[in-house]
Amino acid sequence: MRRVTLALVLAVLVACGGGTATPAVQLSLGPTYDVAGVARILPDGTTPASLAPIFFRYEAMASSGGRVVGKLTNALGAQTAIAGEFDPEMGDFSVEPLTFALSGTTTTQITELGGRGFDGTPPDRIIDDMSGYLRLEEMGTRRAIQTYTVAASRAANAPPAPDPTKLSSQRISLGLARVTGAPGAIFPRSAVELFVHPLAITAPTLSTAVSDAQGAFMIEIEASEGDMILVRARNVGIAGDARTVVVGP
Repeated sequence: MRRVTLALVLAVLVACGGGTATPAVQLSLGPTYDVAGVARILPDGTTPASLAPIFFRYEAMASSGGRVVGKLTNALGAQTAIAGEFDPEMGDFSVEPLTFALSGTTTTQITELGGRGFDGTPPDRIIDDMSGYLRLEEMGTRRAIQTYTVAASRAANAPPAPDPTKLSSQRISLGLARVTGAPGAIFPRSAVELFVHPLAITAPTLSTAVSDAQGAFMIEIEASEGDMILVRARNVGIAGDARTVVVGP
């Protein structure tokens, strides 16, 4: 079992001769990213009370001159235009605040939305993997939603999302849980990434497993009852869409 805290790392390459820095790689955004996240519901605006999955999509994304434009699509298919800032060297982007029913039919003020992208597979200076953040506040109330997100790779041959009906998780001791994928749960012979989200406001942790020829896996991870886990496959360096499972008793 491998457990690491999610971190964002940037490598700076320096030329060996004459102390001259190699020109920084300029990244750009692909057109579409399917995004999954675990939302912490904060009824009073500050204290998490429950967890819930959230899914949305970035579409028609384009970046140029330090700016990004595109569309945000919720799980029901409703869309709204977005615009913001983009750093082509770091892969960072942030969307300007907007009003939209991102989490369903309730209109919310999106106060924070953005993330960091990485050029993964294929290595072509177009962002493939993306982790991010989101904060919503319901109009006229103090209720807020805070989310950490991951996006599926943009590659056409990304592995399919796991079958959530074949995922299960149980607490086995204090601070330890078992996550099981029955045969057919996930893409066969692939890396399995598990992002563990506790109720407390903290970045998720990442554990990894490997699925067998039947698409089954089992792993013991640091997690507690009620934690929500995003599970996705990564095959030949390409990540698929994620689905959730909750740690049971």
